[in-house]
Amino acid sequence: MKKLLIGIFSLAALASSALAAEFSGGESGNWSTATRWGGTEPTDSSLAAIRSGTQIVYVSLADEEAQRIILGQSGSTATLEILSGSLTVSGGTNPNAASIRQSHVAGSTGIVNLSGGSLTTVDGSAGEDGWGDYLMIGDGVSQLNISGGSLSVGDDLQVYGNSVVKVTGNSATINVVDDTDLAATSGFTFDFNSGTAVSLWNTADLLIASGASLDVLGLSSLTAGDYDLFAFSTISGSFDVSDITITGLGGGLSGSILSDGNNVYLNVIPEPSTYALLGGLLALSHVMLRRRRA
Repeated sequence: MKKLLIGIFSLAALASSALAAEFSGGESGNWSTATRWGGTEPTDSSLAAIRSGTQIVYVSLADEEAQRIILGQSGSTATLEILSGSLTVSGGTNPNAASIRQSHVAGSTGIVNLSGGSLTTVDGSAGEDGWGDYLMIGDGVSQLNISGGSLSVGDDLQVYGNSVVKVTGNSATINVVDDTDLAATSGFTFDFNSGTAVSLWNTADLLIASGASLDVLGLSSLTAGDYDLFAFSTISGSFDVSDITITGLGGGLSGSILSDGNNVYLNVIPEPSTYALLGGLLALSHVMLRRRRA
């Protein structure tokens, strides 16, 4: 399993690349607007920088591409909104050409909202080091919010810094070829959105450090049962159950996060007091039945 080997280098150095393209103008707009990229849309060998002000860049057409993407900079927020169509990030074999680098400047914020279409990072070689990574790193709060569409990560999803991944509902398809790696200050949120399931996060290896948070919410419609969150081949790390927050279960239910060796799942059961109430009702019905027979 590959660990994070990529150094953090300055935005200025990245922007000096001849292949760099920056979404300019300080206002929101469509990725496909070539003039906003200086005349030419990013290609599979381009760094695409989206970092000015509170920009939102919308992806709604097929076959959009970049080699790397960087969102936000110190003191500002940038958002990539994938509504439909497709965006493919080609990465490369150079460790300094990792696929998506979000919010790696102190104080910056980069947000990806995936609600439709697809976001794909490509493993650029036959081996494990093709750098088809999705990296969420930095001192700012990077966010990956998934409510639909398809996320396909060709190598590792590495969630570092104060980054947060949120999955809402069960409309998305989520697959990570290698590691999903949560650092101590990062977190995952599964929001059932008052439904009965969430999208299953498929990953080869799941690594969760102590201090990482796992929040499960929007559970008001759940009944007793098991609800899968992650499917994995191996799991490791020093994750502490005290870092789990389960919010919004209906009255008389309690929940816990468990693993059966292939899945991490939410287990919902009636609380002991509910069992006692059910037992009392059964006993009462038995007495009433006997009286009727007498």
